[in-house]
Amino acid sequence: MSAPGRQGPLRGVRVADLTQGVAGPYCTKLLADAGADVIKVEKPGGDPARFAAPFPSGGSPANGGGALFRHLNTNKRSVVLDLKTPAGRESLKGLVANSDIVVENYRPATARALGLDYATLAAAKPDLVMTSISAFGQDGPYRDFDAVNMTALAMGGLMHVTGDPNREPLMPGGLQAEYQGGLNGAVGTMAAWLHHNIHGTGQHVDVSVMECISANLESMLFMYTFMGAVRRRWYSRNITSLPSEIYRCKDGHVVVIGVRMLEDLDLLMETGGKLAGDPRFATMNGRFTNYEDFQAIMQPWLDEHTSAEIFERAQELRLPFALVPDMTDLLDNEHLAYRGFFVAIPGDEAGLRYPGAPFRLPASPLGLRTPAPALGADSAVVLDMVGRGRVG
Repeated sequence: MSAPGRQGPLRGVRVADLTQGVAGPYCTKLLADAGADVIKVEKPGGDPARFAAPFPSGGSPANGGGALFRHLNTNKRSVVLDLKTPAGRESLKGLVANSDIVVENYRPATARALGLDYATLAAAKPDLVMTSISAFGQDGPYRDFDAVNMTALAMGGLMHVTGDPNREPLMPGGLQAEYQGGLNGAVGTMAAWLHHNIHGTGQHVDVSVMECISANLESMLFMYTFMGAVRRRWYSRNITSLPSEIYRCKDGHVVVIGVRMLEDLDLLMETGGKLAGDPRFATMNGRFTNYEDFQAIMQPWLDEHTSAEIFERAQELRLPFALVPDMTDLLDNEHLAYRGFFVAIPGDEAGLRYPGAPFRLPASPLGLRTPAPALGADSAVVLDMVGRGRVG
C-alpha cells in the first residue's frame, strides 16, 4: 500500500495525517521517516506551520513553507481537502478506507463536529488504528480547553520546578511539550499497530500532552508521595550532588557535573588538595551551606580555561562534564559529524541540514528521503487512488 521508493520498518503502512502545528506533525514525521506512506491532509491555505519563519531565500508557504514546517513534514505527501464541505468529508472517508492508521490533533469537540472522531471513522473501518493528540486528552473536565506549549508545561507541573527559588517559574526552552506529545503519539501508534498485527483489532490511542509532561516529573512526584514534601525551584544546580551546575568559563559556559570525590576536582584544577582538605566542604550539606565559598575557589580557574579545555580534561579523568553548545557549535560538533546525524535531503531547494533519526535500526534503516511537500502537491494522485473525485 505504500508509495514507491520507501524503506524502513513501517514500509507498507499508510497513514492519513490530519494534524497541523507541531505535536501531531512530529508524530507523523517519525512514522514517515520510519517508512510509512504518510498523506498529510491540509485545509485550503495549508497547515499554519507553513507560515512560521524563517523562510529559505525565495521560499513561500505554498512551496514548502518555513523551516519549522519543512522539519516536521519530511517524507510526506500533501493533499488539500476542505473538511467543512460534504465533498471534502467524502474524500476523507475514501482516504481513511485506504489507510491503516489515522492521526489527528483537533480538540475533541472539533473532531466530533467534523466527523473525525474515532466512533465515526471506525464505523467505516472497524480495525482502524487511530491516534488523537490533544492538550488534555479525550475526556475529563479540561478536554475541550484551549492550550499551547506553555499551557501544557505549566499544567503538567514542569514549570513549577524550573527557575530560581525567589523568582517566578520559568518555561524550559523550545516547544518541549509539543515534541513530547508527538513522540509519545508515535510510540502509542506503533504499539497499537503491533497489537493490530497480532490480534487483528484496531483501537483509539488517546495522547494527553499535559500527561506527557506530568509523566516525566519523576522524583518530584515521589518526594510528595513518600515525604509530603513539595520540591522548590533551585537555580540550575542539583542540590543533592554539589557541585552540579552551569558555570561561566573563559569563552562561554560549561556544565560541571557532581564529582565522585573532591579529590577528582582538585586533580582537575590542580589545587593541591585545597577542596578535599577543607572541612567546610567535607559533606554535601557543608558544600550546600558554604556554596559561595566553594564557588569562589572554583570560579577563577574556570575563568582561565575554555569550555573545550575543561571538557576534554574532565573527560580524561572520567568526570562527566558537558559543553553548552550554541547552534553553530552543534552543527559543527565532531561527534555528530562522525555519526552523520545532520543530513541534507536530495532535491531540497532550501539547502537545509536536517536532524536525522534519533535512533538507528540497521536492518530496516530510517531516513530522510524527500523534503516537505508543496501544498496540495499530491492531491490529484491521492484522490485518484481513493476514487473519490475532486477536492472538496
